[in-house]
Amino acid sequence: MDQFIAQLSDKQKALDIVKAVENKQLNGVYYSQDVTDFFEAMKKIMKEKHPPKECLYGLKIVKDCIEKFNTDFRNKVKSELLELIYEVATFRIKDTDDSRGTTYFKNPEHEKQIEQYGASYIRLALDCIRVWALWFPDFKGYGQRLEKEQGYLPKINYFKQELINEHINKNQVSSTPHDDTGSIQNKIRQLNQQLINYLQSHTEVNSFLKDELEKINVQIEDLVVQEVQDQFLDEFVLTYPEFQSGKISYQEFRMQFLSSSQLKKGSQNILDESNMSQSINQASKVQKPLQQQQQYQSSYDQSYVLKNEQQNEIESLRNQLQAAQQECQRYSQTIQQNDKRTQELQQELQNCRVQIENLKNQRKEEQQSHDNTILKEYQQQIDHYKNLYELQLKQQNYEQQQPQYQQQAQQQSQIISQQQYDQQNQQIQNYQEEIENLRVSYNIVNEKLKIHEQKGNATFSEYDFMNLKKKYDELDSKYFILKQENHRLKQTNQEYGNQQANQSRISESFAREIDQKDENSNVVFFNFKENDLWQGTQNANQSQSLVNSRMRDVSELIYPHKTAAEYYRQNGKKQFKGTLINRSALQLQLNPANLLNYKKASLNQLATLFQSNKIEIKSRQQLTYGLNKQEFISTTISIKNKELKSIQLQIFNTNKNIWCNKETKSTLLQSQQTILYEFIREANVKLHELSLIKVSVSFENFILYLPSFLRNCIQYYHIEASTYKTMKKQFQGSIYATPLLPISCKTELKQLSEQGQLLNQWEQENEDLITESKYAFKAVLSNQLEFYLELIMTPCDEFLFRGFTSFDEETLQFVLNGLSNLYS
Repeated sequence: MDQFIAQLSDKQKALDIVKAVENKQLNGVYYSQDVTDFFEAMKKIMKEKHPPKECLYGLKIVKDCIEKFNTDFRNKVKSELLELIYEVATFRIKDTDDSRGTTYFKNPEHEKQIEQYGASYIRLALDCIRVWALWFPDFKGYGQRLEKEQGYLPKINYFKQELINEHINKNQVSSTPHDDTGSIQNKIRQLNQQLINYLQSHTEVNSFLKDELEKINVQIEDLVVQEVQDQFLDEFVLTYPEFQSGKISYQEFRMQFLSSSQLKKGSQNILDESNMSQSINQASKVQKPLQQQQQYQSSYDQSYVLKNEQQNEIESLRNQLQAAQQECQRYSQTIQQNDKRTQELQQELQNCRVQIENLKNQRKEEQQSHDNTILKEYQQQIDHYKNLYELQLKQQNYEQQQPQYQQQAQQQSQIISQQQYDQQNQQIQNYQEEIENLRVSYNIVNEKLKIHEQKGNATFSEYDFMNLKKKYDELDSKYFILKQENHRLKQTNQEYGNQQANQSRISESFAREIDQKDENSNVVFFNFKENDLWQGTQNANQSQSLVNSRMRDVSELIYPHKTAAEYYRQNGKKQFKGTLINRSALQLQLNPANLLNYKKASLNQLATLFQSNKIEIKSRQQLTYGLNKQEFISTTISIKNKELKSIQLQIFNTNKNIWCNKETKSTLLQSQQTILYEFIREANVKLHELSLIKVSVSFENFILYLPSFLRNCIQYYHIEASTYKTMKKQFQGSIYATPLLPISCKTELKQLSEQGQLLNQWEQENEDLITESKYAFKAVLSNQLEFYLELIMTPCDEFLFRGFTSFDEETLQFVLNGLSNLYS
């Protein structure tokens, strides 16, 4: 770059750069690398203000290139160099000294050559800004900024005046007919405004003169009347004595006054008659008004002349207006021609728009047809996937129903197998009886043969012997066939026994899966139907029967006692440690059957809550969440009409803390019809320990208790047996216990025990020792109270709960009492 900067003062290098710019202008080729490097070099030296000679010669190269009128070069100068040139031009612009640029470059040695470079550099930059602002409109802003500086602007030296004027004329834009029309219209508007102003001013003058003339006429009339009156009086004074003395008649007197009255018609006649009839003294009186009249007449004549001049001027203005109107008409014709051309262009534009609109419509139709084709393809794919999805759903339904089908098939196969087994046993018995009969017959025949041989009866004929031999062979073959059939039936019976064992194992595994599904199922409350409620109850009853069938009958392990309970009462029953709680039993106005239903409904998500000869009520409970994750208990009851006639049903809910999802008004319930109600309660076990509502069935009232949700609010967690025993041993507080109570909900208590950790497993493994079962739990009540629970069950169908906590012992006693009431 330094080498290139040093070459800027070389004339040949300058010519090469100017030719490169000119070639771009003429041939349209791109700039050479020299032009690009030139701009970079100029920016560098102008910012650094060094070296002085290259700055001056570089700016001269810029000036020469600009004079080639290359638009791209000019734009590049404007964007990259013009601001720097303007800063150079405005250096000490307030000074009136032409040599103000001598101090622009650094010159510690005060060399005259550098001072001369600086002065020329400033003048050249100033001339460039001024001339370029005249040539190029986009440079005009810098010229205006330079004028606002109000500094010293010397004469332009670096540009010839002819060149400046030539390119100024070239850059002037020729006016269009539309611009001429606008200028003409502006001129017409100016002339009209001048004419209106002139007419308004002269109209005001004319109105003023008219008013003055009217005033003068009134004054003249007053003077004439006054003169006539004076003349009349004078004549009357002179004539009346003659009339009175009788010298003249009345007619003569009247004629004299008639002639005097005619003086009113013209001021000149009156003045002449008055001059002839009046005396010299009276003539002086009349002469004064005549002079005033002449003055008024002269002023009137002057105003009349002025008015004529104004009319002439108005006439000339009218002529000018007519000429302007003619010129306007000529320009209007030009405008009409332009409008006509504009209309033609608008028509062409409208045709183009119509064509474009047609093309758009055609494109839109093509696009729409293409979209329809794609949509059809997508629809076919969707139908295909839909069919696949339906097949998948059918397959899933088949897989879900397959266990039921297998169970039904197993039950049917069991029934059929049992029947076949009975038939086979009957056949075996029949075959065995026949074999026994044949054996007896065989023995009888042998004995007869022996008797005949012993007797040596000579009369024994050969025919009898052959018959007997034949009978013996038949019995022997029949015995062999029956023996084979008996062996085959034994094998079949053995296979059937193995099959029965396999089916029992499959049934047990399937029942365990059903129990696990029932325990882990989390049914969304708002999506279940009434049929699900009843079907779920039936499934629960079936699962309960399966669980009961799987329960271990420990009575088979006891000898010589008949039952485990009898053995436990005599040998193993003991007292359990713990502080007894203040137990309060459930005080419900229910019969024993419905009391048991209430407990089962409180322990199961889905169960029968109440039964009578008229209705049957089932309930379903689950935990729901409201705003801010607040817990609520949702209890849905389904009331079914069991009678053959319709009943009138009504629910009475007087609890403020229980909300129902529908109006509890009186409803007519048809036979076998079911209605659902949903009740929402806060998950506060103490607040809703006993929630009752009143039900009216055909005007017969009874109390219905909503199930307790204590079991739903307790979450159980796994804990190791060793951990529980260690914590219980180290616990310093009170361990609370319930009394030993009989088990009423045996299945539910068994399900609860399966969630805990067995503590005395070593005792259970000893089949000869029958003792109680102990299960440990870590439990949390409504995410608030954490406590540890122990369930103890004895072979006598008795149980008790023990628990301890480091927090709220009162709530723990409440929980233990509630659990004991539900399972006892």
